Amino acid sequence: MNMFERFFRRTRTAVILMGVALLVLGIAMFVSPIDATLLIVGIAGWTLVVAGAVTLLNSWVHRSVELRQADLVIGLIEVVPGMCLVIWPEAFVAVVYVLIGIIILVTGVNDVAEAGAVRRLGLPGWGWRMVLGVLTLLAGAAVVCSPFAMAEFVMLVAGLALVFDGITEIVAGVRMR
Repeated sequence: MNMFERFFRRTRTAVILMGVALLVLGIAMFVSPIDATLLIVGIAGWTLVVAGAVTLLNSWVHRSVELRQADLVIGLIEVVPGMCLVIWPEAFVAVVYVLIGIIILVTGVNDVAEAGAVRRLGLPGWGWRMVLGVLTLLAGAAVVCSPFAMAEFVMLVAGLALVFDGITEIVAGVRMR
């Protein structure tokens, strides 16, 4: 087996594994959206805590006082919010939903701009793209304005999207020949 075939098999396996991971995460988000959100907040918290701890430990290897102080400050900036996320994840759930809403808003703006570009190019399908872009904008605005009311809905939709994405990744990986 040559190098290209080994790389291709690894890529195929990676695509299939990514699809399975997306599918599992999507099902978890669909089945238990609030618990999935708490898990996301917890993972973000622990990531900050570990990154901050590494930065704090790294500060002791610097000979320069300025670099040591910079790493101490950055490490604390990472550890303190991380610990807050780990200790009080429920308090930060709304932040997650607002961020998801902002991402949806940006996606809607992009969709509307894309529909305009398709129209200017004289290509077919700009109308349905525009409608979907405006609907996405409205959904993003609703999530940002009322994150708690839309929380479960957002996670259900995100879960379904991940399930769809996971299935398409698995199919793409299996079809790689």
